[in-house]
Amino acid sequence: MDQLLLGHLLRIVLHSRGFGRLFVLLIFFFFLLSSQFVGAANFGKAFADGGDRKEINASLKGRDGKLLVRISPPVLTSENIQDASIMFRLYDANTNETIKFTSLFLSVLKDGKQLLAPDLFHSREGILRLKIQPSPGEPVIYANKEPHLDAWEADQAGVINLRAPILLEGGLYQIHVEVFGIDSPLNIFEQDSIPKFDVYLSVGDIHSQAVQYNHKDYNMTVISYYDEVTDLSLDQGKKELAWRMPFNYNITRIKNEPDIFIHEEVRIPRNFTELADGMRFAGSVDGMELGASSLAVDPYSSGSELIVHFLINKAQIIQLVEQSPQINNKQGTMKFSLSPDADIVETSTRLFTDTGSVIVSLDWNPDQLAAGKDIELGLKFYDQFTGNPVADDVKYDLMILDQNGSQVTMRENIIAKGGNDTETLVFPENAEYHLEIYVKEIQDPAAGSGAPDSSRAGRAIGVVVVPELGTSLAMILAAASIAGVIALMRSFVQSSSTMNRNKW
Repeated sequence: MDQLLLGHLLRIVLHSRGFGRLFVLLIFFFFLLSSQFVGAANFGKAFADGGDRKEINASLKGRDGKLLVRISPPVLTSENIQDASIMFRLYDANTNETIKFTSLFLSVLKDGKQLLAPDLFHSREGILRLKIQPSPGEPVIYANKEPHLDAWEADQAGVINLRAPILLEGGLYQIHVEVFGIDSPLNIFEQDSIPKFDVYLSVGDIHSQAVQYNHKDYNMTVISYYDEVTDLSLDQGKKELAWRMPFNYNITRIKNEPDIFIHEEVRIPRNFTELADGMRFAGSVDGMELGASSLAVDPYSSGSELIVHFLINKAQIIQLVEQSPQINNKQGTMKFSLSPDADIVETSTRLFTDTGSVIVSLDWNPDQLAAGKDIELGLKFYDQFTGNPVADDVKYDLMILDQNGSQVTMRENIIAKGGNDTETLVFPENAEYHLEIYVKEIQDPAAGSGAPDSSRAGRAIGVVVVPELGTSLAMILAAASIAGVIALMRSFVQSSSTMNRNKW
């Protein structure tokens, strides 16, 4: 990229006149000299492994900035392919004001193949949106050139249209970004201080396939928000659905990524009663059983399908690699399985949002839940990728539905001050309830009137069981059950001994 920068500056020199040419010529020689000493020392940082948007901290000549990169649509269909785009917004982290005259070197890769060669793009208004017409072949950019930078210039709405082999399919896209300049077309960063980022964003892949059970076909759908789905199959004996997805298990790569999140969505048709009638499922990833927080069952969003979400974070993937050393350094696939589970369901105490940005910790008081009584629900919000508590205010909605999908509680725009909140709830009867928490935005109170961060919005799904026995009572009952079993075994042994004596 450094050679590209030098070449681009040389083109600017040749097209510039007067003082502007002298100014850029000086910059060109500075770049040329500094490249001899700096070389390739300033590597770009990698940000995110999955998700359709990422927000990155950026140091901009002493200013605290942020770069938002968002790829659309989050899931590709034949209906929304015309809305394909990649949006970039560079803004002041303290005031939330978009930084104008933003110049970005951009390139796009997928599976190691370059889809858009590095090129310079400029937006006077600061927001840049590459509106993409997905098409095989060489990219074609439909825009005018900015006269000072020889960069592709966005229109007044910040849009540049292009035809390129981008977003022809779902999967993981690598977007390389270098902030070339800000505030003015001639305000260019020195080579060794150019902010560089590699952002990995996912576009959901929809895989629909008929599977056979008892000589009848059922159309199953798996949506992967990370990469493409392959090898979807059903083991009729186990009633186990399985599929694969490309994934690089190199442990060094995984640990170096600041955030990795896998989200798979399974849609089971309602008429497949052997699977869809249940509310409890067992799921695994390459043999590792997933806990309740990583399997979210949604019975109400669709009238024709039961939806099950797999939510797997970076810590779980590292744990999987450490437990199974044979998959380390494996450039291959991740295997998923889903089957009905007869285990007793428990009230949720930890939830992951479907975008992988936030963990919600739930504390129920009293822990022995009962119908018709006040129950205090304590909520604490954590950053999914660091594990640290969210220190800012969190705006969220809370919804509870009964087993018929009827609304029991709906509270909107609740503010969890400093990432903590307590809500008082009443459950009308003994039953199993569906709980949803929708994180809408996160606001730093010190930011004043600056716009809140909505890039971490997401929905978390859980379950509430009333009555819930509670930890202490459950332990007492478990101990009593064990004691009963021991007494029964002793009785059986004594009885068997008496019978043997009588027999001999």
